[in-house]
Amino acid sequence: MSIRVFVRPSGKVQSVFSDKLELRRMGNAQITRAGYVEPEGNMWKVTLADGTEVGHFWYREDALQAEEMEVTRRLRHGGTGN
Repeated sequence: MSIRVFVRPSGKVQSVFSDKLELRRMGNAQITRAGYVEPEGNMWKVTLADGTEVGHFWYREDALQAEEMEVTRRLRHGGTGN
């Protein structure tokens, strides 16, 4: 998935974390957790930091992708992702 960066009218920059985006080179970065991917029974559960459940997935990779997609969707619509 490509890296999407959102610049707010206040000048605040938000993005889903990626090692490919060298945040330390851009100045002071504040990194906050947007969600959790944890095993639950035989599946992987995705929960956002605000408590919203995204869903359950058989494969961890699918859960990670769903987490990233939901956080990006929220950022796109002006949310903080958490």
